[in-house]
Amino acid sequence: MIDLSLVRQNFRNIQNVLEAFGHGVPVGILADLGVSSYQFDNPQRGFSFRFDERLDMRMNKDAALDACDLLNTYDKGQLENIFSQFGDSNISRV
Repeated sequence: MIDLSLVRQNFRNIQNVLEAFGHGVPVGILADLGVSSYQFDNPQRGFSFRFDERLDMRMNKDAALDACDLLNTYDKGQLENIFSQFGDSNISRV
């Protein structure tokens, strides 16, 4: 049996992931969809402006690009697209 908790995929791909691992329709799904106080209270995680630490903000520490790199390498248009698409902001383009 394959431990699906080790699969790193977007939730929108759940049907494809289950099919790829030979699983049928799930009886239930347990998902952690948010951040916890651990991310905000741990300075090394880089989720808070309260600490003088690098802005990281990665949920997956294996991801290559952290928030600091993204903000310093993406151009204005790329950042506007990110804020518009993922930031629930109607004023990302100023």
